[in-house]
Amino acid sequence: MQPELIIAITSGLITLLASFFVAIYQSRSEFRKMAQQLEEKYTTSLFDKRLEAYPLLFRIVSQLSNAIEQGNQSKQRLADFQGPFDDWLASSAILLTPSTAEIL
Repeated sequence: MQPELIIAITSGLITLLASFFVAIYQSRSEFRKMAQQLEEKYTTSLFDKRLEAYPLLFRIVSQLSNAIEQGNQSKQRLADFQGPFDDWLASSAILLTPSTAEIL
């Protein structure tokens, strides 16, 4: 074989391999960037949903706390608080953070 042909084939293979590795690196980089954007979007959406749901939970827990502090709680009054609290949990418990769930 002629040396020029061997050089051309070798340089072509090197170029092909280099292009392949650059394409893999770029695709991985793009994938990481998209995953980060998706995670940021999810976090923002979850935060917005929590801002919508937490005021009702705070009101329920605050009413219970006030009743306990005032010393006028009874079994019936505690049962009255349990109903709205259970309703909130049934509809929005998925929005709780682990620390909020532990406090509740």
